[in-house]
Amino acid sequence: MVAAPPRPNRRAAAPAAPSTKLVCFRLGSWRYALSVDEIQGLFTGLPLIPNTEQGYSGLVQLAQGRVPVMDLRKHANQSADLPTVALVEYHGESLALVFDLADEVIPVNPRGLLNTELACSPLPARARTVTKYGDVFWLNIRELINSEIC
Repeated sequence: MVAAPPRPNRRAAAPAAPSTKLVCFRLGSWRYALSVDEIQGLFTGLPLIPNTEQGYSGLVQLAQGRVPVMDLRKHANQSADLPTVALVEYHGESLALVFDLADEVIPVNPRGLLNTELACSPLPARARTVTKYGDVFWLNIRELINSEIC
């Protein structure tokens, strides 16, 4: 009797990669995003405290103290009250990033993140995704801060 060839083992389907949730922001006609995990808090209507520290637009007063502000809006649009402030952490320090408007949270599968055509973005991006409203660039905080401070 001839033995039958071995049957391939049936493997369970690999679990789907977890989606990343991105908070989308508007800067003029551009859309940027930060991962939900990168944001420590979102605030609106905070007053800007003037400060001359190089690379920053000023300070905001939060529960954890005064936090430096990097205003990403066009200079012509700047006002004393900040529309949308995203609090992020960089090297153990808190930093406030100012946007025009936070408009939605989107889930993005890792396969939906593209590493092409990032150079067209005025701010450093680490990936982009396409939504029904157009491209959303995932902001690269490390490169942004290093380019603004240097």
